[in-house]
Amino acid sequence: MKTLRFPLLLALAGTSLLATSCFDKDKEAAKPKTPTELLVGKDWKLTACTVSPAKLTASGRTSTDYYNDLMASYDRDDLIRFEKPDVARQDEGPTRAPGTTTQVYNGTWSLTEDDKVLNTNLEVLGRSSYDVLELSDNTLRTSGWRTEAGTRYTYTYTFTKQ
Repeated sequence: MKTLRFPLLLALAGTSLLATSCFDKDKEAAKPKTPTELLVGKDWKLTACTVSPAKLTASGRTSTDYYNDLMASYDRDDLIRFEKPDVARQDEGPTRAPGTTTQVYNGTWSLTEDDKVLNTNLEVLGRSSYDVLELSDNTLRTSGWRTEAGTRYTYTYTFTKQ
């Protein structure tokens, strides 16, 4: 009977160690991703954009749906990719603006103000800052403004992970 105690204790200790190591792995898996981890290493495609106040469309009506009513179709398939440490790339996608031969534009990016502001500096778009409204594994939603002909317009951009 004494010979069984030692193997039984070893088996119980081994099971205990295995269970503890599984719990540690679960804790690591449950650790939330940082905003940088959520942003980098994936292609983001603009899938919606609104503008406020409404703007005049080519057909003469006003609209706040910038993506569907005001944006050129060749801009809707563009991708943007953020990489570490601060590299950003805008890919023109399958369609490009007439006369455009460049496929990829380079630039930089950073998150500031406790990861609540996304700053970009891209060859084709220049320097911009956007408030981060939502950032998850699959969605990036930002907001920014610019003044055009004396009117301040607020744009809200929704990007989806590709």
